Amino acid sequence: MHDGYFYNTERAPLHVNSTQWSVDYFVAIAIRLIIVAVFVWAAIVLVNMFVKYLNKHSRSEISPLDTAKKRLASGEITTDEFEELKKHLK
Repeated sequence: MHDGYFYNTERAPLHVNSTQWSVDYFVAIAIRLIIVAVFVWAAIVLVNMFVKYLNKHSRSEISPLDTAKKRLASGEITTDEFEELKKHLK
């Protein structure tokens, strides 16, 4: 039935004359799983490093009081409005 024309017996996961799985087949699967695991691990590490980098260099360091001071300096708000904002921010 399997003369090799439609069925490649050299690459079959089962031995042609038995029903037991080949050790080579399990080794090949294990190597592929290890390679995939390494790529997944590397992707997780890179994403984690990228998120830490973005958090470190984000602009969240500017406080609301600093923003109010800049608005006062640029003339967007008056000193009375600044003092009111300052009371609310503390």
